[in-house]
Amino acid sequence: MKPMCINNKSARTALLSNSADTMRALDDARQSQADMYIWTIPKEMSIPLDYPEDCLFWTGTLGICPNKRQPGTYLLVPGAASKVNIYGTAEQWVPSRIDPNAPLNMLGKRFDEAEYPLLQLPSVPAYAVSGYAEIMGSALISMGQNIVAMRQPILISGQMGNVAIRYAASMLTGGDTYVPVIADAEGNSMRELTVLDLKATNFIDPLTGAVDAASGWMHRILGIDAAATQKASGVSENEVSRGDARVAARRQHALEHRQAWCDRVYELLGVDLWCELRDDPGDDPGNGEEDTVGDHMDGAADPEGAEEEQKM
Repeated sequence: MKPMCINNKSARTALLSNSADTMRALDDARQSQADMYIWTIPKEMSIPLDYPEDCLFWTGTLGICPNKRQPGTYLLVPGAASKVNIYGTAEQWVPSRIDPNAPLNMLGKRFDEAEYPLLQLPSVPAYAVSGYAEIMGSALISMGQNIVAMRQPILISGQMGNVAIRYAASMLTGGDTYVPVIADAEGNSMRELTVLDLKATNFIDPLTGAVDAASGWMHRILGIDAAATQKASGVSENEVSRGDARVAARRQHALEHRQAWCDRVYELLGVDLWCELRDDPGDDPGNGEEDTVGDHMDGAADPEGAEEEQKM
């Protein structure tokens, strides 16, 4: 998959024209990627913390260019290549925005890639996971339809505008499980209720499994640990273990791309940017293991040590 900076405007616009359900799944993946990396950015640049990862997720690029409004400072922006070398790397590029339709007063001015570095990921994360996001969006729509289908309609017969009819309809719409009997002066019921059986089948479990599986694959593509969702979707332990190694390699490779770009920015422009992985709480050394080792070493819970003390 070629980097977004090589794609034309129509290709970039197509990604943003997905359905609302697909976009919600993509936005969740975007936030998961942003949560994985910690960017250190000079305060004078006034860059939101998640903005670098937003650029990289939606466009696969992150560039730095001068800020016209504040001379001597720089902006972080996505980039669109205007000249590409044989390796697919942008030799010249123009600043753009995450939304390709948004205007930018810097468009039209070309920057030499050697002077203003442009970070290009091997693939565009949003495009790489878009197929799984569509599956999640479709599954969520189907779940909603299935839930509605299992709500058996209740037919109410009677005169339109009758107080008893309106009262019964109001209670059923609110989800009440009972409807009081309302009769006229002679004791005759003023309406008739009939349950319509749609013979709907419960597909919630398989649809939930499809959502979990698609979410797990999306996270693996982004280099995010997804063992829990993979196990929940029926993947074997061996497959999860092999997947963990690929996830770790992809995550480290993505980090190296970011850090190499930060080094280059500092060498050419003197701007101190840096990116690190967020620590995994599960790797915290203070999780109780040290206490266990300490108890063992001092012999407090060692029966053999206790026997030797008694002999002495």
